[in-house]
Amino acid sequence: MNRLCFCVLAALFTTCVSLGEEQPKAVKDELKLLEGEWKVVKAESGGKAVKSKSVVVYTADGKSSISDPNSGLPPLKTTIALDPTKKPKWIDVTNARGRTDKGIYELNGDQMKAVFRAGGDRPTEFKTEAEGEVMYTYERVKPK
Repeated sequence: MNRLCFCVLAALFTTCVSLGEEQPKAVKDELKLLEGEWKVVKAESGGKAVKSKSVVVYTADGKSSISDPNSGLPPLKTTIALDPTKKPKWIDVTNARGRTDKGIYELNGDQMKAVFRAGGDRPTEFKTEAEGEVMYTYERVKPK
């Protein structure tokens, strides 16, 4: 289950920012707020808690890197696309193979919550009842 969560997380955080296109100011501002390292402190799938030790690093240009120190796998490189004007806010993650997973997120200072659905429609609530839905709660990792 840990590997599944890691793969779903990786796929989700690879949803893309279209490279070469100018981003609206709201998106640039939101990417700046997300910039940095975030660790998963809680994960849920299908309404049940699952373990995840994943770490996500966001950059202001819409790229991200997802790693799990316990997986033995190299970090997964992804891109993200945001729409902070939606309620709840939208996040799409695209991996190197071009797979995009749709999600929603909320950012509260140094905490973030996101729900992703592998394929299909975008989630609309911060819960995981449908198969393929995963919710993560992240905390910002403070620089040392």
